[in-house]
Amino acid sequence: MQRILVATDFSTRSDRALRRGTLLAKQFGCDVALAHVVDDDQPVRMVEAERREATALLEDLAATVTVADGVRCTATVVAGEPFKQVTATADGVHADLIIMGPHRRQILRDIFTGTTVERTIREASMPIIMANSVPARGYDRVMIATDLSECSAKAFASAEALGLLQNAQVTVFHAYGAPAEGLLFRSGMSAEQAKAYRVEEASKAERDLETHLRSAKYSPAESRIELIETSAAEGVRRGAQMCKADLLVIGTRGMSGVKSFVIGSVAHELLRSSEIDVLVVP
Repeated sequence: MQRILVATDFSTRSDRALRRGTLLAKQFGCDVALAHVVDDDQPVRMVEAERREATALLEDLAATVTVADGVRCTATVVAGEPFKQVTATADGVHADLIIMGPHRRQILRDIFTGTTVERTIREASMPIIMANSVPARGYDRVMIATDLSECSAKAFASAEALGLLQNAQVTVFHAYGAPAEGLLFRSGMSAEQAKAYRVEEASKAERDLETHLRSAKYSPAESRIELIETSAAEGVRRGAQMCKADLLVIGTRGMSGVKSFVIGSVAHELLRSSEIDVLVVP
């Protein structure tokens, strides 16, 4: 990593993002760019007043990071739609990674438009970390959730290229389904047959995961599979708890598929419920 963009709204949630960005910058010797977006859907005088106040606050914050942490830090204040301006600013400073704090729940707005983090993911071309936990050190245990797709393979590669897997215990996790179990149960399948079917599906999932890892040319310290009992997101959450992970890595399917993948999907659920940091790779 050469440069990290940290988006802040000056809330305590954003403090987590700034702290995580500072820790990573010190770890990798890279720069931090701070960005704040002023809502431009208000009178011009108010926009300009907020811009001046935000600029003063952000420049003070950047100076503190530079002096106290020894990290090169710049400040940028722009006006517009937060998710669009965050990604535009990240592109403008050539950021390798965006870090944002956890979203504030606004139920009706979230239902219809998604959170700022989710909307930013739709726009961004670079990975994004949603900093949920209070940072104290670098990432020690990383879990990469895979659905065996090409975008999951890219998530492996991106996390590795960013350096986030260095010196970390890495687990690749695959939540798999047993699609015929309900049908077979209704047809009178015995307990022994049900057990045999589950064993067969588990063996297939293990083989598929091994094939996927070979194709991705990645050899994690550990790989795990788990049968989906309720939802894939719940399976991933359980997997992260079992691994005691402090970073979860997931992929999305690029600009054409992000909307359907993020809203009402596994990524959507994980972004809204995860208690650990989540790295999303578009």
